[in-house]
Amino acid sequence: MKIISFLSALLVTSSLLFSCNSQNDKAPKTDSHELIQSAEWLIGRWENTDDQGTLSETWKKDSDSSFAGASYYVSGGDTIFSESIRLVEMDGGLHYIPSVSDQNEGKPVDFTLIHTTTNEFIFENRKHDFPQNIRYTLTNDSLIAVISGKQKGKPHQEVFAMKRSAN
Repeated sequence: MKIISFLSALLVTSSLLFSCNSQNDKAPKTDSHELIQSAEWLIGRWENTDDQGTLSETWKKDSDSSFAGASYYVSGGDTIFSESIRLVEMDGGLHYIPSVSDQNEGKPVDFTLIHTTTNEFIFENRKHDFPQNIRYTLTNDSLIAVISGKQKGKPHQEVFAMKRSAN
C-alpha cells in the first residue's frame, strides 16, 4: 500500500513538473525583441511641407529594444512644436513614450501597444487627457500618424501625413 501511495505521489509530482515546463516553453520570449523589430519601417526621416510650415519626424535605432524619435513642426523659421519619443520593448510589450516640454510638466507619458499588424501600430493610454490613442500606419511611401480620443469631453482626432524624406 505504501508503494502505491508513493508511486501515485511521484506520478502527480512528475505531471505537475511537466505541466509547468510546458507552460514555460510557451511563454513569450522577451529577449528576441520581435515587437520592436517589426517597427523598423519607422526608421528614417518623414516630412510634410505645406503653406504653413514643415512637419518632420525622425526615428533611429537606439538599441536592440528601443528606438529614439523626434517630431518637430517649423513655421517661418520658428519651431512651433517639438517632442522627443521613445519606442521601447519592455515588460513583454511595446511602449510609445513621448515627452513634450510644455505639456505634462515635460514628463514622459507611456502609451501601451494594444494592436499591431505588419504596417500599423496602435498605442493607448486611457488616463491621459489628450490623446488617449496614437496610431502609426505605413501606406506605400507615406506615414500616417493619428492622435485621437476625447478632448474637453468630445471625440477629437488629428491626422499627420508624411512622406519618407531622402535626407
